[in-house]
Amino acid sequence: MTTPEAVIASYLDHIQDEAYIEAALVRHGAAALVATAVRLVRSLETESFDDAVLFIRDVSIGLLRQEITRAFRAQLPGSGLFDALDLCLRAPVFHLRTQAAYTFGKLCYPDSADRLIRVLEERRDTDPLLTPHLLFEIRWLRWDDGAHWRRIQWLAEAPEGVCRWAALQAIEDTAPCPPGTPVDDLLNTLQHDRFDYIRAEATCLRNTLNRQTLTPQEPMAAEHQQTRVPGNGQAVQAAANNTPMAFRDLSIRFWHHHSAADYTPADLLAFLARSALSRGRSTA
Repeated sequence: MTTPEAVIASYLDHIQDEAYIEAALVRHGAAALVATAVRLVRSLETESFDDAVLFIRDVSIGLLRQEITRAFRAQLPGSGLFDALDLCLRAPVFHLRTQAAYTFGKLCYPDSADRLIRVLEERRDTDPLLTPHLLFEIRWLRWDDGAHWRRIQWLAEAPEGVCRWAALQAIEDTAPCPPGTPVDDLLNTLQHDRFDYIRAEATCLRNTLNRQTLTPQEPMAAEHQQTRVPGNGQAVQAAANNTPMAFRDLSIRFWHHHSAADYTPADLLAFLARSALSRGRSTA
């Protein structure tokens, strides 16, 4: 705890430890700790960035005593933190971009939505794995369902199929969808998209949403009918095995195999092509 840098670097070993934070405040003060966190965020060095945003989130969002939270939040607006996080939204490392968006959301300053909206507009056609994260945090910071659905519609109109596909994760993140939202029309459009992965997931999502609106009696009748169909267990398992890849699955699987810190839509398409080839071989 000899320096603010040491406080932040060691915070992971003292998660939500009020005594640790109080001692750091007494020794260094909130202004010095926040200024150091901002410098580490600006460094774009992944480990230092992660330490800094974890520290800032935990001391500023109400996990600790009110006096501690107030002391840190009083420093944030004039600290340069929001500009530093804005820089990270465009960093050449995907992890930094997602964590910057998440941190904006957790800090809960409504005006930060404008920063996320600008990045969404800039990166729709180049960063499809980021866009659902941006939409989620924008909606959290500025609850405007009309504007939210217009942004999803705009995302679903992207030129590249793999970028349009991200709209389906945004729809799923919004569910359950209240009456009056354009989800039915949007899913109907996506069910006829020229990109086959979109058509498959849109159909699957439409079926899921339809099941969620059934009356309590209807699923019971369906389950009763299933028990009377010979071999139904094998059929259900076969259907499960053929469940189409969702956009959320794409992100998880892609980063499991992709070793670089960043990616392009072309990388995603190449990964999908390899996956399809691998599935074809396994069923041959």
